[in-house]
Amino acid sequence: MNGTPKLVFSRTLKKVEWQSSRLATDSTAEEVARLQQIPGDGLLWVGGNALAPSFLELGLMDEVRIILTPILLGGGNTVFDGITKRYPLRLRSTRSFQSGNVVLTYDVKRR
Repeated sequence: MNGTPKLVFSRTLKKVEWQSSRLATDSTAEEVARLQQIPGDGLLWVGGNALAPSFLELGLMDEVRIILTPILLGGGNTVFDGITKRYPLRLRSTRSFQSGNVVLTYDVKRR
């Protein structure tokens, strides 16, 4: 993980110090378009709910993996707060673990 290149989007950070990381300075679309030109297996987005609507609106998400942890919180935000359109998903796979966690992998259907 430390050797994997990482692009950090932040509204508060001025610099990042994690190995192989850089702070995004351009728009989400410009930064991701630049990354998409680099050969490889694709991009993995990990993080809070602030980027999900942007990535979906810009057509940058092909796959969504949701890790369901069996804890009821009774409040909080969802991962996809702020999404205003419908994005149909097609279930590709499920994987369950002894902990009770389940990973749901979906393809994002293109319109």
